[in-house]
Amino acid sequence: AAAAAAAAAISVAACWVIFGVNHVFSHQVYAKAAFCKQRAVRSSPYIVRRVAATIDRPPPPADLEDGDGEEEYDVKYLSNMEREHYLKQWQLLASPEDLALSESMLSFRSQPMYNGLVRYCVGAFLDGKLQGLATCEERADIGDVVSFFFPKRVLRCFAVLTRPRVRTEAGSVLVRAIHAMADSHDCYRVDFEALKDIAGGRYYILGRSL
Repeated sequence: AAAAAAAAAISVAACWVIFGVNHVFSHQVYAKAAFCKQRAVRSSPYIVRRVAATIDRPPPPADLEDGDGEEEYDVKYLSNMEREHYLKQWQLLASPEDLALSESMLSFRSQPMYNGLVRYCVGAFLDGKLQGLATCEERADIGDVVSFFFPKRVLRCFAVLTRPRVRTEAGSVLVRAIHAMADSHDCYRVDFEALKDIAGGRYYILGRSL
């Protein structure tokens, strides 16, 4: 009887040990799986691009006409992946000037609103084909003491680039679209200063005249 009781006690103890080991092992496996999942989310460029491309702003004006009113463009937001895709395609036929500009636009990154700052890229499409794109930023404008206490928002346009070797009014369409977006986004002014040295300054002059 004593031997049977001892054997039973040993069996129970073994079960507890096995259960404890299995429980610890299961916990370790779950913890490692969770860590790997978090690490994948942090390191995956696709996920990062997809999140960064989510723009929580009103849509840009659609169906804009060119200066002569003969062509109707559709203005849309472009994700980081879309912008990179088109810029790399255009680089094959770009002039040295446009190539340098496209390289700088490749380093641009769209981002949703964070601490009052939002960045995005807009494109002008004609018959479903991208004809031009522009990179923009909205932020608080605190250039003086008054604006520090009563901040207003400014929309800055960094660059405008059109499809190479194609005669198009997409650049002018984008400038007018950005000016219209400033009103719908409650920005009190638009800053086109960065466009002075782009396309001979014609986009800068157009922006200042609106």
